Amino acid sequence: MHLSSALNARVTSGLTALLLACMSGLVWAQATGAAAAGVAASGNVNAEDRQPLICGMEAPALPLDVPSESLGDVPTGVPAVSYTAAERQCWLSLTQANATAQVQWVDVRDRGQTQRLSAQGVPQVPLANLGDRAFLKGLPLVLLGNDVDLKVLSAQCVALRESGQFLQVHVLLGGIRAWERSGKPVVRGAGVQMDTALVSAQEAWIGARSGVWQIAAVGLGEADLAQLPTAPAIRIAGRTAAQPSPMTQQAASALWQEVAAQMQRTPIEAPRQWLIVTATEVQQSQLMQAWRKASADPGSSTVDALDGQHPATWLAGGMSAYLNDLQQQLALARNAGRSLPRICGM
Repeated sequence: MHLSSALNARVTSGLTALLLACMSGLVWAQATGAAAAGVAASGNVNAEDRQPLICGMEAPALPLDVPSESLGDVPTGVPAVSYTAAERQCWLSLTQANATAQVQWVDVRDRGQTQRLSAQGVPQVPLANLGDRAFLKGLPLVLLGNDVDLKVLSAQCVALRESGQFLQVHVLLGGIRAWERSGKPVVRGAGVQMDTALVSAQEAWIGARSGVWQIAAVGLGEADLAQLPTAPAIRIAGRTAAQPSPMTQQAASALWQEVAAQMQRTPIEAPRQWLIVTATEVQQSQLMQAWRKASADPGSSTVDALDGQHPATWLAGGMSAYLNDLQQQLALARNAGRSLPRICGM
């Protein structure tokens, strides 16, 4: 039995937007990309001049004459989407999923992502094809995504529930990251070295749009803070980009303890998780080492509190890498007027 025409239309619409976003280029290159050639020199952007963003979202495009030396026009303070009550009812933590008597996991990420990292033993079914998989009908499904795709999966979860064919459908909060962090088996593609504790600059921006990050800023100056995709919940002093030299191991451990302690004291609610943004890659590497060392210590209460429902995730390369990517995407947008093609998940 196939999906009803109403459900089919909703699923197809969402996936079409997703596919178009992937075909048209880097997701956040679209967000920082140039508008159509007809955009006025004043920089006013009309609704028809907006470019689609992944997960059915959209962001205002920038005018073609963005100054090459300036980052002032980068879309910061990204407004997070809102979630309906029905969408929130779709969410399931890994702890809740493990406590459920019977769960049928389904990996609905795109092929490029599953080739790099897949959940061992979990069937891979494109979201658009769920209705055609007879063996899934009537089973308590838990959809496994890539974490920052929460909005689109939540919307499709509601559509699947309303179809009458999938009354028990949930979305795993944290996606593949939560799966691997819990110790569940994964399979990496040949030659793939992927650390799920790290997020790329693009994932940081998309995740901010999906409302999945709560930022802890470490060692960021005022200029850097202004470029974050969302305002930080906590700010902690540390070595800035102007002080790139490594810290001593003792200093890194002390700084991590301060970061963890402040994160513990700061309220956080689902679907948010901590995203730690350091000033530089050197600082990020040292703090991650201190974090992992503390994680191996069974007596470390600060880590235990963070690695449960709200684990720590890190912006790869720190703020310096994030700003470098922004500049590259702005340069591409200015020179080409559009994003370069990119396959989803690659």
